[in-house]
Amino acid sequence: MRQQLSKDLQQAVVQIKDDYPIEANQIFIENGDVYFDFEALSTLRIALAPQITSVDLSLHQIEQEQGYAVWNCALTLDDGRTISSSGYAQVGESLPNGDKIENIKSASDLSRVRAYRTALSGIGFNPIRAYIAHKKGQPVNLQPIVDDPVTQRAKDVKAIHAIATEIGYIWGNDKTAYCNLLASFYQGRQSTKELSDAEVAQFRSILTGLQQAQERRNANAS
Repeated sequence: MRQQLSKDLQQAVVQIKDDYPIEANQIFIENGDVYFDFEALSTLRIALAPQITSVDLSLHQIEQEQGYAVWNCALTLDDGRTISSSGYAQVGESLPNGDKIENIKSASDLSRVRAYRTALSGIGFNPIRAYIAHKKGQPVNLQPIVDDPVTQRAKDVKAIHAIATEIGYIWGNDKTAYCNLLASFYQGRQSTKELSDAEVAQFRSILTGLQQAQERRNANAS
């Protein structure tokens, strides 16, 4: 753990390693936040959030030549509420510790855990907060962070265009690169109007992954 944590987070991390079969190399720090690898995150989810009754992870797309992978994750609570998300990772992408993703298997593994993390976050599960609540004898309450479908789709589409502009896929009125990117993921479709609500949410997650990868490259280059 190379980056500085608050004292409360440091203490929680130490206690988690004492209480669960989680090693230091399964814990990562980025921008003052704590992240766990897939196995550690699963251990904490099972122990602290039994109300998550179903986890459905599926590989959406893997492109050997272009060097990227996309995974989907759908979670279901015991009351029937659900949330879905996606994760993206690219070969050559810089990681917080300064390493780079070296091959497509590593990109696939990372995109899977990113999909899992994002879905858990969307359903209201933060492993550190859940652990602290559990230690205090408090319930771990989960609440999917979603709007009604129409409002959520509008928010997703707005975010898609904003992120695509920020990372250079849209230049003014020129959407050629953006349309080509969209088509590469969705069988030639070139507009979010042609996507389902779930696909729109997924594409937002993919672009967010591209944005974060670009931010890491820029930070490592500075």
